[in-house]
Amino acid sequence: MLTTYVKDHFGFYSSLAAVDRTSDKGRRSYAATGYLRPNLSRPNLKVLTEVLATKVILQGNTATGVEFMHDGKRHTINVSKEVILSGGTVNSPQILELSGIGDPEVLKAAGVECLVENKRVGCNFQDHVLGGMLYDLKDGLKSLDSLHDSEYQKAMEKVYQETGEGPYGSPGMLMGFVSYASLVSKDVLEDTIAEIRKNSLAETDFEKRQEETIISQLSEPKFANIQTFCSLPYPYPFTVTDNFVLQVSALS
Repeated sequence: MLTTYVKDHFGFYSSLAAVDRTSDKGRRSYAATGYLRPNLSRPNLKVLTEVLATKVILQGNTATGVEFMHDGKRHTINVSKEVILSGGTVNSPQILELSGIGDPEVLKAAGVECLVENKRVGCNFQDHVLGGMLYDLKDGLKSLDSLHDSEYQKAMEKVYQETGEGPYGSPGMLMGFVSYASLVSKDVLEDTIAEIRKNSLAETDFEKRQEETIISQLSEPKFANIQTFCSLPYPYPFTVTDNFVLQVSALS
């Protein structure tokens, strides 16, 4: 199996995956089973569902409670120590702004009194860009699309039942991390960096330092800043073939 792992996630490898749970049925786990259920008996824990947090109650610069809607009614809970705000990338700054924390001009336009001025609330959002590509395999090679053929599907089900292998044995996937600088010419790299600086939206010192860090990483041929996913033509242990190499280079 091909691997170029050198302790910095640089290179391509086959993701570990298994469907067969014959010897170990395993246990489905998520936040509720892993953290909530083991602690439901604690006297200092109260969980409400179908609740919409509307704002954090402030006294000066200190959070003293939370206001929320439940069953169509508005409620307020006072706290003795702290309020943990964990609403996600979009909802956390939204709750801060509804609480009066943010850019005074933005809050004024929304009809919210500014209690704590912080012009960076709601700024610096960065999206994770993702693109997809489709490709054709060489004649004679099969992909998961072949399972649309009913006869082939039944044959592969039989293979899995008898051996635990075949397409149904693993949702295998190729994954890799490469550097942008290793894929493009020096001129293209310089043009990319020039374009980033030309269209820069960085305003604060922090954002400017952050941008320079990204540019320096983009320029480093051994810094993995592009992640690539590729479904294997046949999802179980493979050998390196011309077709495999073609997939890697095409998706890079």
